[in-house]
Amino acid sequence: MLIILRKISGKYLRLLSVKSNIFKKLIISTILFIVLVISGCGGDTWEAIVFPKKDNLLMHSSIGPFDTFKECRDASLQKLKDLISLDTGYFECGKNCKAGTSSYNRGCEDTMRGNVYK
Repeated sequence: MLIILRKISGKYLRLLSVKSNIFKKLIISTILFIVLVISGCGGDTWEAIVFPKKDNLLMHSSIGPFDTFKECRDASLQKLKDLISLDTGYFECGKNCKAGTSSYNRGCEDTMRGNVYK
C-alpha cells in the first residue's frame, strides 16, 4: 500500500494511491488464482493393489497414491519383497481410478500389471 504523507497548512493528510492499490490487489488475486489452478492440475494419480498370491485375489492390499507408474511399480515390488511374495504374487497399478470402487475392478483409465510371469 502506497501511503504519502504531506504537510499542508500544519495538518497531515494521508493520501492513498487508489489506482495503485487496485492494481496491487488485481496482481495478487491473479497470482493466487494461477497457483490454485496449477496445484489442482497435478496430473495423473497411480494407485496399486498388491496380491501376495496370484491364485488368491481375495487377499490383497492397496497402496498409493503415486505420481508416476514407475513410483507405483517400485513401491509394489517393494511391498511384495516385504511380504516375501516376490515369487508368488503380482500387482496392478491403476491410473486415475474412481474413488469408492472396490478391489481390482476400480474403473481406472489404465491398468498395468506387473510381476505376472515370475
